[in-house]
Amino acid sequence: MRSVITGTGSCIPSIIKKNSDFLNSKFLNEDGSPFGNENAEIIEKFSAITGIEERRYAAEDVDSSDLAYMASKKAIEESGINQEELDYIILAHNFGDVKANSIQGDVLPSLASRVKNK
Repeated sequence: MRSVITGTGSCIPSIIKKNSDFLNSKFLNEDGSPFGNENAEIIEKFSAITGIEERRYAAEDVDSSDLAYMASKKAIEESGINQEELDYIILAHNFGDVKANSIQGDVLPSLASRVKNK
């Protein structure tokens, strides 16, 4: 048996939040008490430690499975094969389909099944 990866795809959401967008946020310790530092200092230290300068968010009408579907379309296009002849799409995730303003993922059916359906 032989397996070959012929295409890869990704989807990067278009809504950008820079670290400076969090200057007016409330940062709390694990016990819920406020940090003793100014927000600018907290954000600067966070950026220095993690290297994160911005975050990407999906639009409210876009679920995780929608992002995966868009990425799979790019992978299929990159591979140059007919999607009807495709044997597998490998989809890796650590949480189910997540809707906007929700703290819970919907794990059934699987994201792979949802992507195939779309």
